[in-house]
Amino acid sequence: MKKFDKISTGDALRKIAADIDDARPSKEKAPSLKKEAASPMTPQKWGSLGREVTDADVTKLAMSRPQSATPSAKTLNAMGFRLGEIGGQLSLVAPYRMGDTFYTLKSRNIKTKEFLQCNSISQKSLFNIDAVTPGCDVYLVESELDAA
Repeated sequence: MKKFDKISTGDALRKIAADIDDARPSKEKAPSLKKEAASPMTPQKWGSLGREVTDADVTKLAMSRPQSATPSAKTLNAMGFRLGEIGGQLSLVAPYRMGDTFYTLKSRNIKTKEFLQCNSISQKSLFNIDAVTPGCDVYLVESELDAA
């Protein structure tokens, strides 16, 4: 459809969704493909969400990562992690931010390897980018916990 109608991928997907939606009975209408606007995160709001990570939290987290080293509560707190309830699950939340600008929040359930991303305004950021200074060594690692 994209090539035939000479339209963008997004427009092609919307057109296909509309065609499918039109063919369904009214009670089965598909959800809209429209992306909801992300609610911006602020330092004040971030500081009031959840709580600091405790040693007991780290113990639970470590049990879900038996093959990996798990950072201490002190390290996680120093790097800005928070613990909060996300979707009814206790989760470790890592802020992707530069200064006072939050790009996204990524959470990991502390008992299982389940992830959720929210408050995203951009996917073009790196976790803990504020720690990078000119001339320092930079290591790219698999996860926020590996960075910690």
